[in-house]
Amino acid sequence: MKVLLIFIIILFTFKPAKSQHLIDTTKLWNVYKCNGAFFWGCYTKTYKFFSDSTIGSLKYSKLYETFDSTNTNWNYTALLREDTLTKKVFWRSNNNESLLYDFNLNVGDTAKVVSSWGNTSCPYSMIVDSIKYNTYFGKVRKQFYFNAPTFYGHKETWIEGIGNTWGLLDNKVAVCTTDYGPRLICYKEKSSLRYFDNYFSKCHQSTVGFKENDFVLNNIKVYPNPSHGNFIIDTGSNYEKNITIKDELGQTIFEIKNDKESVAVSLSQKGVFFISIWHSKGNWSGKIVLL
Repeated sequence: MKVLLIFIIILFTFKPAKSQHLIDTTKLWNVYKCNGAFFWGCYTKTYKFFSDSTIGSLKYSKLYETFDSTNTNWNYTALLREDTLTKKVFWRSNNNESLLYDFNLNVGDTAKVVSSWGNTSCPYSMIVDSIKYNTYFGKVRKQFYFNAPTFYGHKETWIEGIGNTWGLLDNKVAVCTTDYGPRLICYKEKSSLRYFDNYFSKCHQSTVGFKENDFVLNNIKVYPNPSHGNFIIDTGSNYEKNITIKDELGQTIFEIKNDKESVAVSLSQKGVFFISIWHSKGNWSGKIVLL
């Protein structure tokens, strides 16, 4: 009798994660981006769905973006379609559809997707390493962990109902785009925060617009990149600054605080690593590929 009672309690208290749709007009995604090969500036893009458009027999949702922190000046950016039966999300570009997400995958399955911004000239495959259920702001969500072995062992994470932790329309394989270091800062549903990357201090970040006589962000160079382990971070400034390098799991593998213009770094790890430089006048982020 006691065993039966315990089983009934477990049955009624365990609530598995329900299938969660990605496309919804009440959602907002804030994504941190850095533009250009020399990272001339970093900024926040906010994404939101506003309306639908029917092409043939298929219904697409119009995705808009804005750069301002008040979320007032929206511009159309993409057409997305969600198949709620197969749990797949597609991106329509140049009259063709590309797979953006597949939330019906199992461990060991391969997802064939395209690089950031629907670049069909740069396709790649990712393998599902594991699937877990994690809680974000009180809500259990299904989380997919991927490995892309053909691209320096890139790792990615998809969260059902939210998307890629590198950004709604982004991924780690940025070799075919001029956007570098994309990262999902926060995600909201009906104005309520449902995901936040603690690497940041707030949902809207920007390093664009600092005066040149302050911390000259556009002078920062990392070379050679890719590297075989030894490389230089040249800041072009003798201001005191913090430099950190993290791996794809967010673990710090290098950290230094000094006022020298350049720092020589030697690492034995391989893969993609994220560089952050923090200064009282602003911050900068980029990445280094170690072969």
